[in-house]
Amino acid sequence: MRWEYLIGGQPMLEIAHAEAAAKSGDVVLTGRTWGLVSEHCKGRMINGEPALWLLEEISIKFKPPANPPVDPDLSIQASLRSYIPETIRKRIDIGLSDWMAELRRVTVMFVQLTNLTFTGRDEETDKLQHSFTHMQSAIYDYSGIIRQFIIDDKGSVLVAAFFQHEDDPVRALKAGINIISRLKNINVNSSIGVTTGKVFLGAVGSSIRHEFAMVGDTVNLAARLMVVANKFVICDNYTFQAANAYPGTLLKFLSLNSIRVKGKSTLIPIFKASLEASGDVLVCPSLGDNREEAAIVGREEECDLLLKFIEDGLSGKKIVFVEGEEGIGKSLFLSHVRERIANQGCTIANIKGDSANSMTPLHAWRRFTLERIFKFAKPVAENSTEELRAAVLESLSKINSVDAAPLLNDSFMLSFPDTRPGLEPNAKLAETVSLFTKLIAKEVSDAQKFVVFIDDGDLVDRWSYEVLTLLSKVFISLVIIISRGLTSTIPSETKSLIETSEVFHLRLSPLTSESTREIILQVLQAKSIPNAVVALIHERSSGNPYFTVLLATSLLESNAVKVLPHGECEFSKKLKNVEDIALPDTLENLITSRIGRLSSKDQFVLKVASVVGMQFEFRLLTMIYPVPEDKGSLAQSIEALQAMNFIEPIPYEKEPTFQFTQTAVRDCCYNLLLFEQRRLLHVSVAEWYKEFNDDSKPYDHLLGYHYECAGDLSNSSLHYKLAADEALAQYSLKKAANFYITAFKNFKNVQSANQSGFYAQLLNGLAECFYRLGQYKKAYFYFESALKYLGQPLPRMKTGSSIKDVFRWKSSTKGDDALCLEAVRCYENLSVIFYAVGDKSKMVNCVHQALSLSTVLDSKAELARIHVLLSLSSKVSGDETTADKQLKRAQELVSCVPHALTFANVLFYATLKDALNGIPSPTDFKSVLEMYSRAFEWTKWCEATQLLSMCSLWAGDFGESLEAGKRLLECGVKYDDVVTSITGHLVQARAHLGRTEYSAALQWLMEASRIFESEENLTFHTSLHLETMGLLACAYFRSSDFARTVEVVHDILHMELLEVHFHLYLMYCELIVICLALWLAPQCEALTSKCSVDIKGLLLRLYNALSHMAKAFPVCAPRALMRKGQVDWVLGNAKKAKRNLEEALSLAAEKLPSGMKYEMAFCQFEVGFLLEDELVREAVFKKGAEQLAELKVPFPPSLISN
Repeated sequence: MRWEYLIGGQPMLEIAHAEAAAKSGDVVLTGRTWGLVSEHCKGRMINGEPALWLLEEISIKFKPPANPPVDPDLSIQASLRSYIPETIRKRIDIGLSDWMAELRRVTVMFVQLTNLTFTGRDEETDKLQHSFTHMQSAIYDYSGIIRQFIIDDKGSVLVAAFFQHEDDPVRALKAGINIISRLKNINVNSSIGVTTGKVFLGAVGSSIRHEFAMVGDTVNLAARLMVVANKFVICDNYTFQAANAYPGTLLKFLSLNSIRVKGKSTLIPIFKASLEASGDVLVCPSLGDNREEAAIVGREEECDLLLKFIEDGLSGKKIVFVEGEEGIGKSLFLSHVRERIANQGCTIANIKGDSANSMTPLHAWRRFTLERIFKFAKPVAENSTEELRAAVLESLSKINSVDAAPLLNDSFMLSFPDTRPGLEPNAKLAETVSLFTKLIAKEVSDAQKFVVFIDDGDLVDRWSYEVLTLLSKVFISLVIIISRGLTSTIPSETKSLIETSEVFHLRLSPLTSESTREIILQVLQAKSIPNAVVALIHERSSGNPYFTVLLATSLLESNAVKVLPHGECEFSKKLKNVEDIALPDTLENLITSRIGRLSSKDQFVLKVASVVGMQFEFRLLTMIYPVPEDKGSLAQSIEALQAMNFIEPIPYEKEPTFQFTQTAVRDCCYNLLLFEQRRLLHVSVAEWYKEFNDDSKPYDHLLGYHYECAGDLSNSSLHYKLAADEALAQYSLKKAANFYITAFKNFKNVQSANQSGFYAQLLNGLAECFYRLGQYKKAYFYFESALKYLGQPLPRMKTGSSIKDVFRWKSSTKGDDALCLEAVRCYENLSVIFYAVGDKSKMVNCVHQALSLSTVLDSKAELARIHVLLSLSSKVSGDETTADKQLKRAQELVSCVPHALTFANVLFYATLKDALNGIPSPTDFKSVLEMYSRAFEWTKWCEATQLLSMCSLWAGDFGESLEAGKRLLECGVKYDDVVTSITGHLVQARAHLGRTEYSAALQWLMEASRIFESEENLTFHTSLHLETMGLLACAYFRSSDFARTVEVVHDILHMELLEVHFHLYLMYCELIVICLALWLAPQCEALTSKCSVDIKGLLLRLYNALSHMAKAFPVCAPRALMRKGQVDWVLGNAKKAKRNLEEALSLAAEKLPSGMKYEMAFCQFEVGFLLEDELVREAVFKKGAEQLAELKVPFPPSLISN
């Protein structure tokens, strides 16, 4: 039993009166105390009563003697330990005195002995001892602890706590009812208040003396309830709700009138607790659990479905998403299916994602590569490096790639000499992906069925998905099975696979009552169990296998049941009824209670590990563990925690690494720590990542997280920015945006003398993410904000300003090269945004502003890119001379700078300019694509691919155009880039329209329209929206769906027709034809009238836009004149129409070279329909027919002639 040191007597009663009379800042003495010190003090009586004195001055100076050092001998240590609660003693014994504090759910009990005072008489002492013994026994019977026992103005008060079990509210209430009953038998009245909530548990005081304490509103409220309890047990609402959730507790509650207490503005609901009959519940320590066996119970139907799906996968590609809530058994279900098909001729690859390595390239394929390809079935370590090197070289020799061995250094901790040190990181990564693909393809080349299991698919790194995508092009038969949670999103990297695969979703539903019974029997290793227990556990677990296992385990841990040798369950003799089994009502309480049953050291190991994250290296845990003398025994704690299924090892890591079995386990452990404890540990983790890793770049996001949790927001912002920069370079745009946002949020709370530059960098990076995602409105906002921080003028032009006005703009440079560079990049990207939305003035304005800053920087790479943009802005303004001059200047600059991306930009624009002048070069476009691909510049790659598709359309190569669209779709899906995805849909639609495959074109366009409408952030992307709507109108019209055509045309009427996007000219030409046809067709007159469609007004706007394009882009001129001739023809101006049509033919012959055969044939046919001279018309038709026959493509009949 535990002892309490008690102070009682008359002075304790008197001091209560002194405390009541004291105001803030007062020192009030009792009359007896004043008599002892009055000769050395000055004071006055309070209210003229000698019983209380207000101290005003101490007339002598004295220094209290120092406390002598305490070094108790062993003979009295045992006695001293009796005064300390057992829970605290255990932590002190293992050196956790400084780490015993925690924040956890506690049920607090205050007991007041209302008719028992203590003045020092022997009979009072005996009665007090008996009362304390009864209270102590009742509390210990229900596994509570006693915090203190005091005597003051409120009488004799005991404070107790219950925090080791999930049913602590039930235990506290039953203990309280027991106390009232026991004390009543010895004629002592008691009143008890019970509350439940988050409480600080830990040591308070100085290094000289400190004690264990509970602090929090929950504690204060329990004391208030005790005062109003009036010989009953009174509890708060939280305790009532928690206890009432347990059936069979034999507790009953009576709701009382709510009360108002000090410190609370609202009324507090209270309840009186009592017992219907006697009952008892005990819980005690545990066995492990049998989740692996339990998780596959009751999954026969799902298993058969999945096996059938695999068996049917002899040809084609199939993807199965195995979905379910946390703890439903997805991972073990996949393991069971793997075992079932292992002997059925399937070649199996098993890969698993984890959050710590979601950005580590190809991490998911490491284990498969080690085991299956290198035949290396043991952890990679220094003493096995040579053996692994030999295995790697042998495998590489089979695919004639021994020279590529250095590419595997990072993945397998090898040190092959780098034969190409100058290889760019992105290019190196791309080659490594290709090498992994070749190795895997070689290993499974003889497979009839290749089945890939992906566990936690949303945590697999995207490079591993790239390997899978490449493998899908190699194997005829491929089945991919991916597990994911119900709340997680489908990995964007799988979408390109989904486009070409049959997809099946398999939802793991909650288990039936019978399956729950089977799990319980497995856990208890029993043959039978009462139906009432099964029903109770099934209700509490909601059919979740993991919950069921934990709940069943708690039966053993609580000694509620005992399994006899013959397999039957025997209930505890104290258990009067099955409903008395108090099971946890939530997973959090259940896990917290299981953690509480661990040894104090094992609990602390879990808490420290939880700060690292879901996964943790053993060496990291050892380095940051704050109790040095216990580091040598950490391995034993790890083994114990594995046996209890709190953690599990992660195989094939360089260092022994473990992970929590459930996120909820990690969260519960983490939430038990106080902020200051977390802060110290987070700092230790961050310092370890920086000190013990040669390259901290892969850990920047973790460093940002740990510094953020430690409250070091400056360092957190810096590392989140570095992580964002790296993610942006890898084109992980959404991840980069999230990192930038977090960095910005943290840096806002940092007091720094020079914040503007760093703010601007964060805003610029964030804006670039949104720009590349096509979210121009957000991008514009952040670019504009960055310019404000940089002190640069915003791009604004007054109505009526000319392009010449732009050249007079001057920048306000600050002399800081880094800030100037940020401003240049802001203006560069803004110019592209203004180009996309058709604002030529602001576009040119931004380009010249960037040029001014780049000149100050004297950066040839920046200047080359700016001169490219200046050439483009001049061209869209119709100034061909300036455009040529600026392009030539860019080419001169780039020849002096070995900068691959800048060179690609210049070559791209030069190739684009040639194409717009009627001299397309697909070869140059393909060279540009390769450069952008190597540099991971996917935004420019998308633009170049779109232009290549246009060249293919001009040449009549619709197959190449479809391939370009397919590549755009794959890129969009791979990088979760909606703009690129929509562009791919539009390219596909254009090609199908050219082939007269209108149904297919409609499908692509309707999907593009759906995506666009679902992405509210794309509303600012004018050109994309306009092209989608325009092509949709064309497809509807070609399909003779005039009603829908008119609806879409009506929407286009309210849109701005852009003049700077040359790829819109084909769509404009088609819209003119549609407008003419709608104007002429009697059946369409009612439709246009009903929808209030101004056909003539739209025709004029289309013609003006097309005319401007014809001036800026010579390749557009033939069709522009042709459409003008058709308009004239419809309006009855035959001579003018003839002149324009003949000029269109002449221009086509002049401007459209042999590489644009389809475009030339198009002009021949469309013009031919409107020529009056029969001989000339036949000659034109014949020439066009020959060209189309050569291309082997169909041609639609003229809509005008019809």
